[in-house]
Amino acid sequence: MAYSDDGTEHILGLEFAGEFVTDFPFSFYGQKARTSVIAETSCDIYCISTSMLGERIKTDPLLKDMVMIGTEAVFSTVYDRFKDLHVKSAQQRYNDLISKHPDIFSLFPLKDIASFLNITQTHLSRLRKNI
Repeated sequence: MAYSDDGTEHILGLEFAGEFVTDFPFSFYGQKARTSVIAETSCDIYCISTSMLGERIKTDPLLKDMVMIGTEAVFSTVYDRFKDLHVKSAQQRYNDLISKHPDIFSLFPLKDIASFLNITQTHLSRLRKNI
């Protein structure tokens, strides 16, 4: 989640069981996180300081590979989402989301799903009625 200048919450991603969530890349450059991660359900969270991660990466090739793979996955997800917001209609984005996660409405509040799709809750209700 991120906030606009007026304090409005914006859901940037919806992650599911077994997925990797992070906002650590900026910390390697001494910058603070640009988003907040909020869990809607019970989950395991692993925290490690940036300095400790940086030191471990130098000596642990497996960890270095995991960080690289995680970073590439985050980039790919963000890039695809950016592209979809520009080339797909709200209906297409909604259809894609429902086809991938048919149970999404039991996992996340409507306001978060609407925010993720970059539409209002009213628009989301209309899209749901169209199916």
